[in-house]
Amino acid sequence: MTAFGREFDRVKGDSISIRDQLATAIESVPEEDHFPDISLSQQLHTVARLIKSSDQLGHQKQVYFVGFGGFDTHANQLEDHAQLMSALSQSLAAFNQSMEAAGLGDKVTTMTMSDFGRRLASNGTGTDHGWASNHLVMGGALNGGQLYGQWPSLILDGENDFNKGRMIPTTSVEQIGATIAKWMGVNSASAMDYIFPNLANFSVQDLGFLK
Repeated sequence: MTAFGREFDRVKGDSISIRDQLATAIESVPEEDHFPDISLSQQLHTVARLIKSSDQLGHQKQVYFVGFGGFDTHANQLEDHAQLMSALSQSLAAFNQSMEAAGLGDKVTTMTMSDFGRRLASNGTGTDHGWASNHLVMGGALNGGQLYGQWPSLILDGENDFNKGRMIPTTSVEQIGATIAKWMGVNSASAMDYIFPNLANFSVQDLGFLK
């Protein structure tokens, strides 16, 4: 067998072993019937069960990614966006309920991420790709119930409009990420600069929304 073949077999074997370990851990945590039948909610249900089995898995700090699409609303935006927000709200509420019930509310922080926002200007029944967008952060460790950053001027051709409704962000995603990274234990300035190479461009690097 070639060196490539041996490495392929090793990686495949590790993948199967990890899959089996995760399956066993998830099955050890009972399902919770308050999670609605929504794709995002079911993903968060799996995350909740993995978090609750972290001792069994030997995990101390974990980062999970889940996906929720449909926000590319070039058309039918009023109806579609309302449905998306409802699904997001129900899913986050179910996940928060699960973490609180397990006594993990202050140990788990959830945040939204997106690679684009929407423009202010309508294209008829929707909006085209934009730049800035809002983000939600949830968890028991938050200094919550507040808006962080500078609220933009939502006026076409206003001070925060670059061109045709493309809003200029007032707060960087690196500032948001760095605030969460610090809460997770990244205390070295060199490590923070390595993770967020553009962070040095911002005078405020910790937004203060986590205790």
